Amino acid sequence: MNTIVGNHFRPDTVAFGSRGSTAYTSNDFVRGHNPPGAQTVEGMFPLPHYPGVTGIVDFGFTSTEAIVYDKAGMLLGEGPTVAESFRDPHSGADGYVIRQWMETKLTTADIGKRITGIHA
Repeated sequence: MNTIVGNHFRPDTVAFGSRGSTAYTSNDFVRGHNPPGAQTVEGMFPLPHYPGVTGIVDFGFTSTEAIVYDKAGMLLGEGPTVAESFRDPHSGADGYVIRQWMETKLTTADIGKRITGIHA
Protein backbone atom coordinates (compact mmCIF):
# COMPACT_ATOMS: atom_id res chain seq x y z
CA MET A 1 0.00 0.00 0.00
CA ASN A 2 2.90 2.36 0.66
CA THR A 3 4.04 2.02 -2.96
CA ILE A 4 0.62 3.05 -4.25
CA VAL A 5 0.44 6.00 -1.83
CA GLY A 6 3.95 6.99 -2.94
CA ASN A 7 2.60 7.19 -6.50
CA HIS A 8 -0.04 9.70 -5.28
CA PHE A 9 -3.01 7.31 -5.26
CA ARG A 10 -5.25 6.10 -2.42
CA PRO A 11 -5.45 2.30 -2.21
CA ASP A 12 -9.07 1.63 -1.29
CA THR A 13 -9.77 -1.84 -2.70
CA VAL A 14 -8.28 -5.31 -2.26
CA ALA A 15 -9.48 -8.09 -4.56
CA PHE A 16 -8.63 -11.70 -3.85
CA GLY A 17 -9.97 -15.24 -4.17
CA SER A 18 -12.19 -16.96 -1.63
CA ARG A 19 -9.35 -18.88 0.03
CA GLY A 20 -7.28 -15.71 0.39
CA SER A 21 -10.17 -13.82 1.98
CA THR A 22 -10.94 -16.68 4.34
CA ALA A 23 -7.26 -16.91 5.33
CA TYR A 24 -7.19 -13.17 6.06
CA THR A 25 -10.42 -13.00 8.08
CA SER A 26 -9.61 -16.13 10.07
CA ASN A 27 -6.08 -14.94 10.95
CA ASP A 28 -5.49 -14.76 14.73
CA PHE A 29 -4.58 -11.06 14.52
CA VAL A 30 -7.76 -10.19 12.57
CA ARG A 31 -10.34 -12.63 13.92
CA GLY A 32 -11.28 -10.68 17.04
CA HIS A 33 -12.12 -7.55 15.04
CA ASN A 34 -14.77 -9.07 12.78
CA PRO A 35 -18.48 -9.34 13.45
CA PRO A 36 -19.61 -12.88 14.36
CA GLY A 37 -19.81 -15.17 11.35
CA ALA A 38 -17.60 -12.96 9.16
CA GLN A 39 -14.84 -15.56 8.80
CA THR A 40 -16.47 -16.83 5.61
CA VAL A 41 -16.89 -13.87 3.30
CA GLU A 42 -18.38 -13.53 -0.17
CA GLY A 43 -18.86 -10.45 -2.32
CA MET A 44 -17.76 -7.11 -0.88
CA PHE A 45 -16.94 -6.30 2.75
CA PRO A 46 -15.04 -3.68 4.75
CA LEU A 47 -11.49 -4.94 5.27
CA PRO A 48 -10.71 -5.32 8.99
CA HIS A 49 -7.73 -3.29 10.28
CA TYR A 50 -7.83 -1.02 7.20
CA PRO A 51 -10.55 1.62 7.54
CA GLY A 52 -11.93 2.81 4.22
CA VAL A 53 -10.58 -0.20 2.32
CA THR A 54 -13.07 -2.56 0.67
CA GLY A 55 -12.35 -6.25 0.21
CA ILE A 56 -13.75 -7.97 -2.88
CA VAL A 57 -13.93 -11.74 -3.21
CA ASP A 58 -13.52 -12.70 -6.86
CA PHE A 59 -13.58 -16.37 -7.73
CA GLY A 60 -11.45 -15.67 -10.82
CA PHE A 61 -8.38 -15.21 -8.59
CA THR A 62 -6.19 -18.08 -7.54
CA SER A 63 -5.75 -18.77 -3.83
CA THR A 64 -2.26 -17.24 -3.80
CA GLU A 65 -2.80 -13.77 -5.29
CA ALA A 66 -4.43 -10.47 -4.44
CA ILE A 67 -4.54 -7.04 -6.06
CA VAL A 68 -4.50 -3.79 -4.10
CA TYR A 69 -5.61 -0.75 -6.10
CA ASP A 70 -7.27 2.67 -6.18
CA LYS A 71 -10.67 2.23 -7.81
CA ALA A 72 -10.72 5.88 -8.91
CA GLY A 73 -8.05 5.00 -11.47
CA MET A 74 -10.16 2.36 -13.23
CA LEU A 75 -12.46 2.94 -16.18
CA LEU A 76 -15.10 0.72 -17.69
CA GLY A 77 -14.66 0.54 -21.44
CA GLU A 78 -17.92 -0.17 -23.22
CA GLY A 79 -17.72 -1.96 -26.54
CA PRO A 80 -20.33 -2.89 -29.11
CA THR A 81 -23.81 -4.17 -28.27
CA VAL A 82 -25.46 -6.75 -30.52
CA ALA A 83 -29.13 -7.74 -30.32
CA GLU A 84 -30.45 -10.82 -32.09
CA SER A 85 -33.81 -12.49 -32.29
CA PHE A 86 -34.50 -16.13 -33.04
CA ARG A 87 -37.41 -18.51 -33.40
CA ASP A 88 -37.55 -22.18 -32.51
CA PRO A 89 -40.28 -23.61 -34.77
CA HIS A 90 -40.36 -26.96 -32.98
CA SER A 91 -41.34 -25.48 -29.64
CA GLY A 92 -43.03 -22.37 -31.04
CA ALA A 93 -40.84 -20.06 -28.99
CA ASP A 94 -39.40 -16.68 -29.88
CA GLY A 95 -36.29 -15.43 -28.15
CA TYR A 96 -33.95 -12.48 -27.97
CA VAL A 97 -30.26 -12.36 -27.13
CA ILE A 98 -28.42 -9.16 -26.27
CA ARG A 99 -24.63 -9.28 -26.04
CA GLN A 100 -22.60 -6.39 -24.69
CA TRP A 101 -18.82 -6.29 -24.55
CA MET A 102 -17.14 -4.45 -21.68
CA GLU A 103 -13.58 -4.25 -20.46
CA THR A 104 -11.94 -2.56 -17.50
CA LYS A 105 -9.06 -0.22 -18.27
CA LEU A 106 -6.41 1.23 -16.00
CA THR A 107 -5.70 4.94 -16.31
CA THR A 108 -2.10 4.28 -15.31
CA ALA A 109 -0.06 1.25 -14.28
CA ASP A 110 0.78 2.83 -10.89
CA ILE A 111 -2.72 2.57 -9.35
CA GLY A 112 -2.31 -0.99 -8.08
CA LYS A 113 0.00 -3.84 -7.24
CA ARG A 114 -0.39 -7.59 -7.55
CA ILE A 115 0.60 -9.48 -4.42
CA THR A 116 1.50 -13.16 -4.72
CA GLY A 117 2.02 -15.87 -2.12
CA ILE A 118 -0.80 -14.74 0.20
CA HIS A 119 -2.03 -18.29 0.93
CA ALA A 120 -0.25 -21.63 0.83
